[in-house]
Amino acid sequence: MIKSSWEMKRSGDMRWGSHYNSVCSLLNMFSVTHVVLEGIIEDLSHTTFAQRGDADTAYGYMKSFEFVFILHLMKEILGRIDTLSQALQKKTQDIHNAMECHTSTLDKQLHELDSRFNDHMMELLSLSSSLASKKINVDEICLLVEKYYLEYFTELERTHL
Repeated sequence: MIKSSWEMKRSGDMRWGSHYNSVCSLLNMFSVTHVVLEGIIEDLSHTTFAQRGDADTAYGYMKSFEFVFILHLMKEILGRIDTLSQALQKKTQDIHNAMECHTSTLDKQLHELDSRFNDHMMELLSLSSSLASKKINVDEICLLVEKYYLEYFTELERTHL
């Protein structure tokens, strides 16, 4: 009996690799996914109100900075977890060396995030993402203006905010 390549994989091989492949596929097809969602939103003759609403909600999330940032972050994390998972499945790999690999991977990931985004930049990115949100957070917008864009607003405009 001939088995397909999918059937020949062990269940442990599928979990992390499957999640990682799903994230990579979404990244690779990101623009196409946007086009499809827009088509569903605009198609009044072949879609229901609920389908258009679901597509509109998904489209809104996909356009947000937070979604894109987390998607890229998940690609990095899941890619490294998949590598670790594969290493653990090798019979020659001992647990101590695998854990050292895992600690090292997390440390590198945290160091990379810290070096790319200091606290000031993280606050700016977080506050800026409130501008793209469907739920307006006036406090965050006011804080953004006060901390980063003070010279662009008069005192009267800041009071109106």
